[in-house]
Amino acid sequence: LLSPVLGFAQSGPQDVADRYSHLPSMALMTLVGGAMVRVSSLRPWRQMALLGTATASVLLCIAATRAQVGIWKNTRTLWEVTLQRRPNTPLIRANYAVELNRTGEFAQARTHALLALERLPGNRAAHAALAHAAFELGDLNTAEQHGRIALQIAEQLGRPDLPTMIGRVAVLILLGRPGEAEDLRQRVVELDPSLASLRFDPSPYLNAATVSPRTPTSDTSE
Repeated sequence: LLSPVLGFAQSGPQDVADRYSHLPSMALMTLVGGAMVRVSSLRPWRQMALLGTATASVLLCIAATRAQVGIWKNTRTLWEVTLQRRPNTPLIRANYAVELNRTGEFAQARTHALLALERLPGNRAAHAALAHAAFELGDLNTAEQHGRIALQIAEQLGRPDLPTMIGRVAVLILLGRPGEAEDLRQRVVELDPSLASLRFDPSPYLNAATVSPRTPTSDTSE
């Protein structure tokens, strides 16, 4: 029962996880069941005392479960609570930065991604999150630098990062490097042919007083 959670065969970067708690608890519940069988042979007043204790324990477990389930309400609550408990863990900050980007809170995403990279410079998710946030905030040089690093790490891991690749296409166009942008776009199409119609029109951003780019879109008219 304990072998899957002893760490001999690691699954992900985490040391522990809620989803594994049911395995060791099976042995505990077996002991509780055996104890309840023994209770049936006790005197009535002892049975009532143990029954009251068991009922109180169940109610406490219900309350604790309700509180724990609230943490898993959505991705944001999960990372916010986890970050409060482990503020110095870079993986948590990197994942929180990704979620902040998803909800459009780019300045906060940039802050958390930078904090993650201070402690874990080689984290791909933090580089990708910083590239995304910087892109949306108009800091194209930072977006180019960290997007490139994120893709290098992804390539070393053998895990193509299509969202970062697509974002980098837009960055390269806005930086006036259309040749590199087209080469990367072709690679994106090779990995996912459904993105063959991917186009990015930089004119709204080049003509705007403040650059505030968004994600490239697909032109389905072709």
